[in-house]
Amino acid sequence: MSSRSWDEELRDHLRRRIEDGVARGVTPEDARYEALRTMEGLEQHKEECRDARRVNLFDDLRRDLGYAGRMFRRSLGFTTVAVLSLAIGIGAAAASLYQVMEERISILPGVHLRESNRLRLAARQHRHGHTCRCSGVRSQD
Repeated sequence: MSSRSWDEELRDHLRRRIEDGVARGVTPEDARYEALRTMEGLEQHKEECRDARRVNLFDDLRRDLGYAGRMFRRSLGFTTVAVLSLAIGIGAAAASLYQVMEERISILPGVHLRESNRLRLAARQHRHGHTCRCSGVRSQD
């Protein structure tokens, strides 16, 4: 449903509520006020309908990213420190994970991390019916 059809639908709904109020003997102005109040404001109701349909998802994301960009530009020093801290932290975590993995796998007799990748590839090929060529793998006896 397009935005225009939603507007028409909500205006029609509002019009029917006003007509119901007038039929009860309320003045048209008071009936309109009462209808808007019960619908919690027409624009707010439209936003709720759009949110329920996830129409605003990308629009909200665009607005949020724009806001974040403006805030980052406003405090460039903080942004620089935050991005560098994240980069260093992620790099350190990846390096330490690699080190731990290498130590764990080296416990296995005759297997090193780089060679274990070749073994995994060979095992995967063997499971899928391909010929296994493991001539590049050396074992320590």
